[in-house]
Amino acid sequence: MELWTRFSQNNYKIQLLPEYLFIYRLHDKQITSTTLAKQHTEVLKIQERYYGALLEPMSEKMQEFYIGGVYFKEKAEISAFINYAKWLRKQTKKNFSQEAVNYALFEILAEYKRCGVSKKDVLKGMATFPPIFMTKEMIRRKRVAQSDLNKCMKVAEKIGIRQTAGKKSYPIFEK
Repeated sequence: MELWTRFSQNNYKIQLLPEYLFIYRLHDKQITSTTLAKQHTEVLKIQERYYGALLEPMSEKMQEFYIGGVYFKEKAEISAFINYAKWLRKQTKKNFSQEAVNYALFEILAEYKRCGVSKKDVLKGMATFPPIFMTKEMIRRKRVAQSDLNKCMKVAEKIGIRQTAGKKSYPIFEK
């Protein structure tokens, strides 16, 4: 995150690559699991340094939500997300494209769905977006998700791993 914010501050372009470069592993010894408290502190420092010049400071409650509900998603709570979205849209009107802000917020909401937030709550969050944005984004994401899933399945087959759990749309593989 710190590298990305430095790139952004220095006007470097950051883009997503359309192909898979690695398969992400989850395990109990990874740095996210072993140094979580330290990461919370570091993320807040980066956030304050980067956004400090552009946004008003976050309240302590907002910082707690930012860490637990936006960055790490340990405390994915839809009412706090809706408050954060209102605050962020208001704060970013001058310096950021609202389309980009909506995209970032929608990305958080998509992660909420993956974290097990109820469909009813996800729909409440979706109701905070402009209808035209929502329609375009839902169509785009469905197309991309199917394409990504097809690529993932081909790569898994090619390297000899098989799906052992998960859903058809979110497979879990083992060697």
